[in-house]
Amino acid sequence: MTDLNRLPGDRFEGFCHFILESGHEGSPWAVQDALYIQKNVPFGYCEKCGIYIRQRDGTLKTKAELAREARRTFWQRFWANFKTIGRLVWSGGKAIGDEDAYPYDICPMGEHKEHIGDAYSYAGLHLLKEGDQLTIYAKENKDEIVWYGKIKLREQDPYKRPWQEGVERDVWYKWFLGKYPATLIIS
Repeated sequence: MTDLNRLPGDRFEGFCHFILESGHEGSPWAVQDALYIQKNVPFGYCEKCGIYIRQRDGTLKTKAELAREARRTFWQRFWANFKTIGRLVWSGGKAIGDEDAYPYDICPMGEHKEHIGDAYSYAGLHLLKEGDQLTIYAKENKDEIVWYGKIKLREQDPYKRPWQEGVERDVWYKWFLGKYPATLIIS
């Protein structure tokens, strides 16, 4: 996150972003700078079953490697769920609390679909601070301003996240979780 590079008057175009990471204290609200977003990046895993189909260097795995990984994933999931699976109801042969759910839904060979999406960089993530000026635009029409003002976060109890004073909490959450377009000017 780029708190060190913030200078008063700096302007960032991007979208509202909600941060939820372990070890991150303070405001979860940020603006992701559009200059630090890569479009249509292959992520290396199947979007249907979640198994990794690319190695870290970006080369595709062989069919044998995919089969080996599918077997390994199957058995890891099997042993992770062994307590549930092991407690069979003798009369019906089903696991207790298991409604015919088969947890091992790995795609058949050759039917994986690699997830492709946008990749964000921490270098373009700007946390909102008191006094920053924020403009949030409509998602469908960037010419329509939904909210404009200076950041003054309303504190809550320690188990809830703060939100902008004068804005309904659900609306504020909707803008950031929905990644609405925004402009941030540092104070």
